[in-house]
Amino acid sequence: GGGQTTPTGGGGLVGLLLISSFVKPGSLENVDYYNHFSLLATIENIFGLAHLGYAGDISLPVMDAAVFNGHHS
Repeated sequence: GGGQTTPTGGGGLVGLLLISSFVKPGSLENVDYYNHFSLLATIENIFGLAHLGYAGDISLPVMDAAVFNGHHS
């Protein structure tokens, strides 16, 4: 990706390492961007919480089954 900076500004590339029984070992998801609000919105979705701030932006990409591709045991 090109390090897209919308919808909430920012920029640059940052890696995120997820260690979870919900993620298959060795999985790789490469997208144009997730940002801090994407992570916040994902956590809020998992726990059924209301979205705070820019995490409620409907155009914000959130992590889904492409990332959480494992099985909790």
